[in-house]
Amino acid sequence: MTGNNVADNDRTSGMLGTYYNFISTDEEAFSLGGTVFYMGYDKNVNEVIIGHGKYYSPQNYTSFSVPVSYYRRHSFDWTYGVRGTVSFSNASFDAPYNIPGTSPSTSQGISAGLQLYTEYRISDHWSFVGYVSQQFASDYQPSVFNVYLKYHFDSNWRKARLQPDPLRLYADYF
Repeated sequence: MTGNNVADNDRTSGMLGTYYNFISTDEEAFSLGGTVFYMGYDKNVNEVIIGHGKYYSPQNYTSFSVPVSYYRRHSFDWTYGVRGTVSFSNASFDAPYNIPGTSPSTSQGISAGLQLYTEYRISDHWSFVGYVSQQFASDYQPSVFNVYLKYHFDSNWRKARLQPDPLRLYADYF
């Protein structure tokens, strides 16, 4: 990251994941997966002082996640699903950049997440979509609630999507 009066701070990150579909039909889907995520910054600028960006910047952050998903078609027009995730993470921080007398630190923890989805086809052109998400961690517990209507420009003669794709904030694409 770069900016005026803020230290340059390069980031390295990567993610690898896989899943297995135990059930995968047009009427329901059940899957179990695993994910490994790594991220690291050159400097720890997680302090509120001039020259720091005050953003989460560990030198090494690793997480291991196990997502479980289940989706079901109730009828031609209505689908719903649930996704749960359990994660273990570990982070290490150098002493905060350019602050004398501070020391390195580490943290680790277990977190979880729960998401509920639904999509209902109201007509050939309109669908109602609902999405709720809650994350559970010791210092970070964001929640999301989306309700919206989708318009299909062509006549939608297909069934409602089995696995809805909810709207996401651009900032959520890490």
